[in-house]
Amino acid sequence: MSTNLIAQIINEFRGDTLNGVASALGETPAKTQTALGGVVPALIGGLAANASSDQGHSLLNIIKGNKLDSGSFTDVASAVKAPGGINTLLSMGRPLMDSLFGVRVGGITDWVSSLSGISRSSSSSLLGLALPLVLGQIGKRVMGSGGGASSLMNLLGEQRQFLQEAPAGLAGVLGDAGTRHVETYVTESRRPAAAAAAYQASPRRSASWLWALPLLALIPLLLYFLARRNDEPARQVQTTPTQQTEQPRAVPDAPRVIPPGGTAGLGAFIERTLPDNVALRIPPNGVENKLIGYIQDPRQTVSTETWFSFDRLEFEPDSATLLPSASEQLQNIAAIMKAYPAVRVKIGGYTDNSGDPAYNLKLSRDRAEAAMNGIASQGVDRSRMEAEGYGEAHPIADNATPQGRQRNRRIDIRVTNK
Repeated sequence: MSTNLIAQIINEFRGDTLNGVASALGETPAKTQTALGGVVPALIGGLAANASSDQGHSLLNIIKGNKLDSGSFTDVASAVKAPGGINTLLSMGRPLMDSLFGVRVGGITDWVSSLSGISRSSSSSLLGLALPLVLGQIGKRVMGSGGGASSLMNLLGEQRQFLQEAPAGLAGVLGDAGTRHVETYVTESRRPAAAAAAYQASPRRSASWLWALPLLALIPLLLYFLARRNDEPARQVQTTPTQQTEQPRAVPDAPRVIPPGGTAGLGAFIERTLPDNVALRIPPNGVENKLIGYIQDPRQTVSTETWFSFDRLEFEPDSATLLPSASEQLQNIAAIMKAYPAVRVKIGGYTDNSGDPAYNLKLSRDRAEAAMNGIASQGVDRSRMEAEGYGEAHPIADNATPQGRQRNRRIDIRVTNK
């Protein structure tokens, strides 16, 4: 008998657990429960589509790398009610959403908001909060049935029949406009308020072949975005310093930043193959290429003063939430760390001197941790990384000018072992 994982996860959000999540979001429990009726199937459906690209190996690495198959993540109530539990889930879930769902995050967020009546901000937070818990529930069941990628694919495959009960519109947000025809399996008369209740156990429909339609419809979209990614030029980002020409001022223990060359000087993207035969598409003057060169050069010894600046990370304004555009560079850094398993790194966050120093220090720390979480979400063990915020300390440019302040708002990475 197939496991209705969607219904089981939704049912975990009840009583005090549901009330705690609703309170954190600033929404009513009723609206939050309706939203979960869209959030959980959206996450399961998206994860199933992602896993199909490599038979679940990458998704399984993410689950194991973040230890989501053990501890509190495998129990929804414990994870939510733990001290700081909701903040912990959000801190982990937001970069995971960007990494796993990419350009689809905005559409899914809007769909959940429209379905349930919660705000877009609450919808975004609920998706981020729920994703580690969904992965935890998947991990728990996979570990209990062998722990391999085949077990993961079998579990996700079982959910296809239950996705037929999804609220109207899910196929559209997981795919593109061309996937609307697959929504014929959705009962048009279903009202949003009944979304969560729709996942009670029910007999499999006679038209059992319909489960394949949503995933088949996703194939053209996947090919489209892969083509777009290969043609996408380097972007100008706010959090990256531009061309650095002067040396940092002498500050005791201040890090020396290896200049990234500015986003305009990164060069045309090239392909570079790592020792494990993974090919990266990176700019020659970008942080990835410099990091590889530093790791490979035996003359370069590990130093507390040698830092590299990320050059393609974007955050939401005045926030530690990474934008989807940051995912490619974080994936590249993760690939480099996998290719060089002895490497350990430290990530530093910096701000300009505008505003309250205490606030800046916290923002810089949160952004550094968000970058670290983004790398960890790709399956890199967290024990190999640390993150620290330095606030407005160690500027590399003059804070008296807008250009200087932009250069000082940055995320750096330092190799601590190679």
